[in-house]
Amino acid sequence: MKTLLQDILFHIPLYQLTFLTPLPKEETYFESVSTSIPDQWFETPTLLLLDHDEECLKLSNKTFVNRLIQDSNLIGIILCHQHEMVIEEDCLALLCECKVPIVRAEESIYISEFLTGKKQHHHSFSMLSMELIGL
Repeated sequence: MKTLLQDILFHIPLYQLTFLTPLPKEETYFESVSTSIPDQWFETPTLLLLDHDEECLKLSNKTFVNRLIQDSNLIGIILCHQHEMVIEEDCLALLCECKVPIVRAEESIYISEFLTGKKQHHHSFSMLSMELIGL
């Protein structure tokens, strides 16, 4: 089943998200989620969800970054950390140049949302404003 990346991000409060590289304007679908950087190519359009420090540190290694940008099935990278992960400038510039979207989500509560592809019923700001208009 294909899941729209922008649709999932829409249901996370904006203040929880930091966009390290631009998000594509066109709709971006993925079919699977990987929680680690593999040694081989992804078989289907995949969202890379990194929530462990050792996996995130690989994004500062040019060897791993070069392999990732060559994988046509890599849809985007989500970093789930409360603290800011530092990615080497040249590696981040390379990912940005190749238009790989990288988003940092501060709360790990949203990890299950990415893994299952199902939206949990969190109140988004748009839903709250609709409720307030009704009052």
